[in-house]
Amino acid sequence: MKKLILTSALIFLFTGIAFSQGIKKGNLLGIHILDETALKPGVTNEQLENFFFETYIPALQKHFSHVNVIPLKGIRGEHGDKIGLILVMKSEKDRLVYWSEEGTFNETGQAALAKMQPVIDEMNTLMTSTDVYTD
Repeated sequence: MKKLILTSALIFLFTGIAFSQGIKKGNLLGIHILDETALKPGVTNEQLENFFFETYIPALQKHFSHVNVIPLKGIRGEHGDKIGLILVMKSEKDRLVYWSEEGTFNETGQAALAKMQPVIDEMNTLMTSTDVYTD
């Protein structure tokens, strides 16, 4: 019995370490919240959330490959019931792949954004919002 418990605990710990999304010292985080969201007529919150998590986030991850994207959904507090994401970059060097020092998209970032444009246009048919963020 002790062997079974020990083996189970070791497997649990190993899989947790192997598959976790860790944030390490030196990583750069961008925390983005869709604020002041106004749904277009006939659009439900569920439709927006499904699109955001199942279409927008995967497209963002595909076109901004130097960035790990972690989706968010608030449940309470100032941003409760809002959706957003965390952008995780290994370092400032990875941020500079897409953004200038001033925070505007550079040439590579604009090219990635252009590839995302059909997804952004589709999201704009569902709602309007303000992107509130902190890097």
